[in-house]
Amino acid sequence: GTVIISTVGEVQDIRKTVNPFVKAIDDAVLVYVDFGKSGQKLGGSALAQIVNRLGTETPTVTDPEYFTKAFNAVQELVANGKVFADHDVSAGGLLTCLLEMNFPNTKGGMNIDIQKFGNKNDIEVLFNENPALVLQVSKETAEELAATGLSCFVLGTYNVESDKIEIRGTNSYEFDIKELRNTWFKTS
Repeated sequence: GTVIISTVGEVQDIRKTVNPFVKAIDDAVLVYVDFGKSGQKLGGSALAQIVNRLGTETPTVTDPEYFTKAFNAVQELVANGKVFADHDVSAGGLLTCLLEMNFPNTKGGMNIDIQKFGNKNDIEVLFNENPALVLQVSKETAEELAATGLSCFVLGTYNVESDKIEIRGTNSYEFDIKELRNTWFKTS
């Protein structure tokens, strides 16, 4: 079985919430914010379970003070209405995160570049369940976030003209959102 650990936290203002689905907003970018700084380890991931190789190295939080700084920075952005959408990476990995950010939309896709991870193993980048978020914010907000010294970078953009997630890494990939949404609904 899978161990699920959950937490509860105080909500300062319930009116200041962020939905997980991307929106067609001019000047918006998708930003990866790393909370753990532990690399792209596949141990314990859904992918590792599917291929029956649980692994010995799992994502973790290597620096609790950094984690707090990242958490507070994102909370401040939310409180100031600067986050259009956000989704966690830690439950299924980056590819699952990006798909789930698109599933509520009937059209639109993404153009994503994973080369900034500096890892030539695209599988590790797409399927590790590192404590991280993908935020949809303005380009200006992305620059502000990067200036804080957090481990974050622009992944790409929402593309209203496409119905696919196109990913450029060591190789190029194209994922049909409609097809994968139908598969996801069948298994959910």
